[in-house]
Amino acid sequence: MRIATLLLSPTLPGQRSPAARAAQERRDRLICVTIAEFFPALLAATAAEQLAERLARYRSGPDWKRDRTATSINYRQSLRGRCWEILKAVDRPLSGRRIREILATSSVSSSPRD
Repeated sequence: MRIATLLLSPTLPGQRSPAARAAQERRDRLICVTIAEFFPALLAATAAEQLAERLARYRSGPDWKRDRTATSINYRQSLRGRCWEILKAVDRPLSGRRIREILATSSVSSSPRD
């Protein structure tokens, strides 16, 4: 119900659209779950840097160039697949610092699927 309310609320000048806010929330949830699933033994700062590096490598490589318009992929349960999901939500580069900020402000600890 919250998403339906979010998508119907008006956008004021200087604000992100409801769809953009929903996509960013999804990306942030996926980042938190990815860190917990693929980097559980690392400190948050180290995990954030490694995920940022992996996202940058995936985004600049041939897999993302080929798969960015795909609706599904074969490697969804891997780290590469999670990078695809994160970039499908919001296709922007992320620094380790930004990922640390996302981790610090998030209360997500469970499934990334809605």
